[in-house]
Amino acid sequence: MMKHQRDRDIHILAAALVPIAVLGFATRGDAQHYESGQSPIIVRRHQVPGAIHDYRRSLPEARPPFRGFRATIFNTLGAPWPFDVAGPSRDPQIDRARQLVASRLARDGLLVTLAGAIEVLGPEKFIDSRAATGSQATPAASAPPQNQVDLLKSIGLPVDLLRYFHVSAGGENSPSAVVEHIAKRLLSGATLDALRSELRQIPFLFSQTLPGFRVATESGENEIGTVRLQLTRGAYWQGPGAGGNLDLARQLIEQLPNADFIASIEEKHLNQFLQLARGWSLLRPDRLTLLPERLPVAQWAQDNGKAGIVTSATAGGGTDDAAMPAGIATLVPRYAGRREDGSMFIPGESFLMDSLAATGHTVIQSPLLFQGGNLLAVRDPATDQRLLLIGEAEIYRNTALGLTNAQVLEAFRIECEVDRCIMMPAVSFHIDFDVCLRSHHGRMVAFVNDSPSASRIVLALGVKALARSSLLDDASAQELLDDLEARRPVPFLNRLGPVLGRQMDAQGRFSISFAKVFAVSEVDSPVGNLQRFLLAMDTFVHGHIRPTDRHAEAYLSTFRRRDADRRALDSLLTNLGWKIVGVPSLADGDRSINYLNGIHDRSHYYMPSYGGLFAPLDEAAAEVFQDELGPEIAVVPILCGESQRRVGAIHCSVNLYPPSP
Repeated sequence: MMKHQRDRDIHILAAALVPIAVLGFATRGDAQHYESGQSPIIVRRHQVPGAIHDYRRSLPEARPPFRGFRATIFNTLGAPWPFDVAGPSRDPQIDRARQLVASRLARDGLLVTLAGAIEVLGPEKFIDSRAATGSQATPAASAPPQNQVDLLKSIGLPVDLLRYFHVSAGGENSPSAVVEHIAKRLLSGATLDALRSELRQIPFLFSQTLPGFRVATESGENEIGTVRLQLTRGAYWQGPGAGGNLDLARQLIEQLPNADFIASIEEKHLNQFLQLARGWSLLRPDRLTLLPERLPVAQWAQDNGKAGIVTSATAGGGTDDAAMPAGIATLVPRYAGRREDGSMFIPGESFLMDSLAATGHTVIQSPLLFQGGNLLAVRDPATDQRLLLIGEAEIYRNTALGLTNAQVLEAFRIECEVDRCIMMPAVSFHIDFDVCLRSHHGRMVAFVNDSPSASRIVLALGVKALARSSLLDDASAQELLDDLEARRPVPFLNRLGPVLGRQMDAQGRFSISFAKVFAVSEVDSPVGNLQRFLLAMDTFVHGHIRPTDRHAEAYLSTFRRRDADRRALDSLLTNLGWKIVGVPSLADGDRSINYLNGIHDRSHYYMPSYGGLFAPLDEAAAEVFQDELGPEIAVVPILCGESQRRVGAIHCSVNLYPPSP
């Protein structure tokens, strides 16, 4: 409490010395903002109608039970995509159809599941009655009534994807046309089993949601023109140097003086943040635009959108047939989500895009489902191809919508306007925790995690901390350091195990007082550092011991599987002709000390750093980057330890846009 109070007092004093010009309110369109004068901060409020806000607030943070759910953004409500139903319907056919979609969509694919649902509901419902009886029908009546397509939407089918299936050459491409085609085949006597092969032959021809959009490459070709952030609170979590959300934002603003920043923040944190930001070096007017939100905002701006540019377009950003000017743009998924073992819908992460669009920024909602940290676009200098690396989880998110692997890859290729998509194996979390790509001297360099090297450095630092606290005598500490140097895991474990065992209680737990041995500064996390020390020990010894306890063996077997996954990743990158460079770095969820989750511009690599006890590991990682990139590229450490303890770092926290064309 004393440290937090002292930090707060410092910033109150800074606020008195560095005022922000706030001259009053003005309204442009439906966005209210502060007139800035010579202020570096603008606040723009976007008004959301009450009924829409109430609907959005009613949506839970949860996995959508309806597979086809899509967030309704751009301040519209209309007929929102159903998230779930309160209970069984009064129609047993609808209940059966919902169960069919939930259980078979990923296995059978979209069209076969659609056919099964139509068969359950009755194909006659999906044929225009006038056409069926031979009466005169207008062109508008040639397809089944729209409310029947809405019926399919209400049982969980992603009907928006049907428009990419062409049931007849030169015919109408619409969900209604696909539905009517299948209904007619069923009415003609075709069985569902007979239709399976036929439906799988229907061409899938994806079209770009906004023609002219190009996802931005992230391998050092571009300067950084604009940075999009998301701010989770109004004050530091611990203070400068801890590397929490606001501390990370402050460092980026200071290190990128030529970039503009736009940041979403929950309304309740706005005033406190404005006070804090008065002590920041923002340097010039109108540099930081704040977008207050009524729903919670998380830190991870990378995951709810991919940055890019629009070269030319005729529609997009939630408008119909409106000319879109060339400029920066954000591609957003059908809904913003989290988690790898499924997609957890996060309402605030989707709906904050309304405020971004209200500033004039082009926002494009794709029918595809993705988390941006699992998509990396690069330009290979050897081939001049634009490539999109896709973590395998993003493939599976979309096969869960009824597409095949090949269809997903083709859809992302077109949506992001790249030459080729490459599926990457899952190793730790998102691929931006497992590979960092840099175009350098005519070749792509792939920096990857060298966990064994990182674990030995972490263990050496921990052994020295134990010696400083007199939990190890000098001779024992030196023996352990010698074991690390000689790479002798079993002797190391045999020497260190009893030392750690004496610090455990009967349930195998460590005390907070013991954890404090691993903290060397006020912004260090004792528990976080101890967790990393224990992870490093498991990493160091896992290939050399076979515990008799089946739970311990199952745990250590995950390390061996991960080693195999890393070898597969390295092999894939090598086969692309890219140079592999190992960096002493750990990627293990909230126990990570990761140096790959950084960002590039033409002359810098902004590298995540952890600080405190593990500052020497920061230096070792920076040395690898610097040796490989040479003196013309500056390696700039950005402290983000607290962010890493929340399973993220720099790249996870930003969207980067090149200067507007």
